Amino acid sequence: MVAALYGDDVQQMLDATVRFRKLLSK
Repeated sequence: MVAALYGDDVQQMLDATVRFRKLLSK
């Protein structure tokens, strides 16, 4: 359960990082 929640947090963090990099690359 905890591992699943942690995994979701990591996925959200990775998604945010990808979006941030895309904004910088414009």
